[in-house]
This record gives sequence, structure tokens and C-alpha cells, in this order.
Amino acid sequence: MSCTACFLLVVRERGSVRAMTASRRQPEHQRAQVGQQPRSGRGRVRGAEVFRFLFGGGTNSVRDLLQTFHFWRAGQVEVDAQDHAFADLESSALAGRGRILDVLDHSLPLHSGYTFRTRAILKAQQAMGLEVRAVTGLRQEGPATGAESDTVDGLQFYRTPGVAQGLPLLREWGEVSALAERIVAIAQDWRPDVLHAHSPALCGMAALRASRKLGIPMVYEIRAFWEDAAVGNGTGRQGDVKYRLTRTLENHVVAGADAVVTICNGLKQDLVARGNAPERITIMPNGVDLALFGTPVSRDPALAEKLGLGDGPVIGFIGSFYDYEGI
Repeated sequence: MSCTACFLLVVRERGSVRAMTASRRQPEHQRAQVGQQPRSGRGRVRGAEVFRFLFGGGTNSVRDLLQTFHFWRAGQVEVDAQDHAFADLESSALAGRGRILDVLDHSLPLHSGYTFRTRAILKAQQAMGLEVRAVTGLRQEGPATGAESDTVDGLQFYRTPGVAQGLPLLREWGEVSALAERIVAIAQDWRPDVLHAHSPALCGMAALRASRKLGIPMVYEIRAFWEDAAVGNGTGRQGDVKYRLTRTLENHVVAGADAVVTICNGLKQDLVARGNAPERITIMPNGVDLALFGTPVSRDPALAEKLGLGDGPVIGFIGSFYDYEGI
């Protein structure tokens, strides 16, 4: 599967989308900048309109790659006479444009599975005609630390100044607060249409706070339950205080997000077992962009025979397996 299929926001082609809730209406200072007449009564945004809004009027091939998308908040949306948010969102959808601000724990130029998936997602968003930028939190380390922003591989990453420090819990709360403030500052200048937060839950919490303050939707992508990953790699214990607090924070972010995406069915089923409706959650697995690897090398029959591989296909894997991945 191509990494072009790695983007996340989901739109149901049938039905409608609750684009903004009453608690997420556009802030007053932004309403004054929207050059539209207010719309009153009950409104509805069709799935196809939101598809054009999010994906820049994608082609049928993109639709085939992305398959089925939906925002979980389907249904009609109440819009009062003073609320421009719905009209602004609908006009953006019809115009076929969109800006995505991705919220990350860390990014390129650091190398990890996390940063490589992020790169694939951002590149796929760009390929669909979206304007894409990203912001990292205080855990970004390396050459980019301390820079206001930098560009890597054609992608712009804003940085959050400062260093994570202090006692446990206070340190994490400081990380969330710093990242949320950075998101709001960037959004007030660049004005994204959607916040796309990537796990861990600290990023999700920062994005959720910023989303509510700015009045724009937030999508939360879960790549792993970090408390379970800590148990899997021996750095944490299941059921201890840190484990329970991390899970509680994750549940809070999932409940507040406008859409949720997981990397595999195992994570989705875990969320469902916690009481989340399955229709709220979409799966978007990892993929491989074969274009990055050039022309495949021809099969070497002599080597295959020497290694006892037989005549069938050979699949290689470099990575890790965890229980939460459902394997």
C-alpha cells in the first residue's frame, strides 16, 4: 500500500458532518475577519463538500487510495445568526482548499519510525493539494532545538522553545501548556483549517486545548498506547500510577477529538472496549512508498536456493511487535 494512503481525516461520503459544535465556534476576533453574511437556522455540510475542503478537491485515484472517510460527528449542526463558523467552513469546502497544522512529539531531522510515518503523511497531504505545516513539542532534540522553525525535505516544522523540566506531572503539564500556546500563536498567524494531532496524548491534549480556544476541528491519530509500549519495552509497569494517569489522559483526548484514527485494528478494538463508539474510529495502517526504493532488484534463483527460500515470495520485516498491535 502506498504511503499516499496514510492520511487520516475521515469523511463519510454519505450523510452529513457536524463541522463545529457550540463549544468550538469561531472566536469573536476571527468572526470579524470572515467576509460572509451570517447564516441562521439549521445547516448541513455534505460529506463530498468536506472531502473537497480537507483534500483539496482530490481525484478519483486519491479517493480509491483513501477509501472511506468520515467524521464521527454526523448529523445536523445548529448555527445561530451570529455564528460565521459554519458558513466559513462550508465556503472553504466548496472552494476546495485547506490548511493542516500537524502537532508532533518530534520530527525530522531526527530519525525514527515516528518521524518517517510523519514524513509520509505530510508528503501525502501535500500531494493532495493541501497546505501543510507542523509543530513539535519540547521533546524535539538535536540540531533543530532552539530554532523557531526549520525546513527539512521540503516540509516546514515550527519548534516550541524551552526545555521539559520539573517534577513529574508538573513537567508534563508544562509541556502541554507550552505546546498549546505555540499552536495558538502559529494558528493566529497562519490560520489552519484543521489541527491534526499525533500521539502521544500530551500532543493530543495540547491540540485539544488549542482547538477549543481557536474554534477549529481537531483530529487525533493514535500510533501506540504509550503506557502499553512502556510495559512492552520494560520501562513501565501495567496498572501503576503513571500507567493509569496516561490512560486517563488518552481517554480524555479521544473523547474530545472531532475524529479519531488508529494505526491498526488492535488499537481500535482497545478504544471500543473502553466505551468509544466504533464508528468514531477509522484505521489507517502504515504503508511503503515503493518509489523511495527505486527499481526492484531481480530475483536471484541461486541465492534463493542457497537460503532455502523456495519459489514463493519473500517478505522481510524490520521493526517491533507489541500486544496492543493485535498481532
